[in-house]
Amino acid sequence: MKLLSKQKVTKPKRFLYFVNPLEKKRFTKSFKFGWFKAKHFIKLALLVITTVSMIYIVYFFLFRSNHFSVDSVIVRGAGKYVNQSDLHNVVAYNVSGKNLLFLNLAKILPNLDQNFLGAADIRLKKVYPRTVEVKVDERKPLAVVTRSENLEQEYLIDSEGYVLGLVDKSSDEAQSLTKIEYSGQIDVGYFVNNRIVPVAKEIISSASEHQIKVTSMSYHDNFTELYVLGIKTYISNLKEIRKSFAVLAAFVNELKTQGKKVSMIDLRYDKVIVLYD
Repeated sequence: MKLLSKQKVTKPKRFLYFVNPLEKKRFTKSFKFGWFKAKHFIKLALLVITTVSMIYIVYFFLFRSNHFSVDSVIVRGAGKYVNQSDLHNVVAYNVSGKNLLFLNLAKILPNLDQNFLGAADIRLKKVYPRTVEVKVDERKPLAVVTRSENLEQEYLIDSEGYVLGLVDKSSDEAQSLTKIEYSGQIDVGYFVNNRIVPVAKEIISSASEHQIKVTSMSYHDNFTELYVLGIKTYISNLKEIRKSFAVLAAFVNELKTQGKKVSMIDLRYDKVIVLYD
């Protein structure tokens, strides 16, 4: 009797089949909709992850990194009446290590204006990524002022009456400036009587307009003593100075044509007083 060999029994494959075609259609539709939702969720998740990553990178770059941390201060235009080293140190103290993007430079300016009076104007500028630039316009001398008690000591003043410093005898800087004799206190780094400056400016402007050379002036409360072509001249500080100079210019031109020598002209009153040699 012959035994039958054992045959390998395999499990039948499972097939998903539907008796009802409508049920098959529903399943297919449900499967496609589920896959669509899954893809949509994956895209949304990737978008959120990318956005959050970008926000963190930007935040880290702007706030946490040292890319915009100030490490340099440049000063331009200072040196003569403004101490460049002191100005650099003050600005550096206020800005070093701070984020340049969010640094408010306007808050620093009042302190600079109060402590560096030799500057007519100070401007601060951001130079990215890590530098602050300081631009200085220094005051310019308008005249030379001396004290009545010590005519040898000469000081430079600007248009606001600020005393810039002593005149350098070895320099020609003060040669073309009008000299003013002043009886009040004169200190470098401070202002002289503020009334002297408008008067001096008006005299200088009027003299230039009428082409009259004023070599020196001595300021007093109600009048100013001038030297014009070597002639001692008095004008009132209480009257319009331009009108006084118009009269003076006409009188000087008349003297030139007549060839007369005069030692004094007084324009303080309604009538011109002249003293001839």
